[in-house]
Amino acid sequence: MLYRTTTGKLVFVLLLSVATVGTQSRVMAATAPTEGQQDDGQGTQLRARAQRIIKGIEAELRGDFQSQKGGRDDGGQRKRLRGELDNINLTGNTEISFCLATSNGSVPLAAVKLSNREDDQKSAQFEIDSQNGDSVPNAVVGNKLEARQGGSSGKADCGAPLLISARFHR
Repeated sequence: MLYRTTTGKLVFVLLLSVATVGTQSRVMAATAPTEGQQDDGQGTQLRARAQRIIKGIEAELRGDFQSQKGGRDDGGQRKRLRGELDNINLTGNTEISFCLATSNGSVPLAAVKLSNREDDQKSAQFEIDSQNGDSVPNAVVGNKLEARQGGSSGKADCGAPLLISARFHR
């Protein structure tokens, strides 16, 4: 009986050790930079682009995320996130919510009213820049830029109906 107890303890400790090492590997992999996102002193640049037919017209969503070290006077990190929804077949002054969909949920970015461009196409765009004092969330490969129809009192509503989304890539 002592032998089985000692063996049982040994097996338990061995299983616990394997589980701990496996968990540490996954945690370290999750916190490591995603491929193509290592900061080589040049910073990170990600792009997103998608098209979708909405009410008979092909709309296009584009996004751009940039992160640069030392971009501000205090030596901090400058981040900028831009998005544009073009050729959208909705009535003028419709509010568009832009959101960043991450693995942890959606982050509201901006609410913008549709406007007519020179070529009579409707578009909406936003830009947030930490250099201007804006709070810019980090975007990583796989996050999505979303354009949603509607807003909430001038603020982005990430629960509004989804029009189009584009996945960020290197």
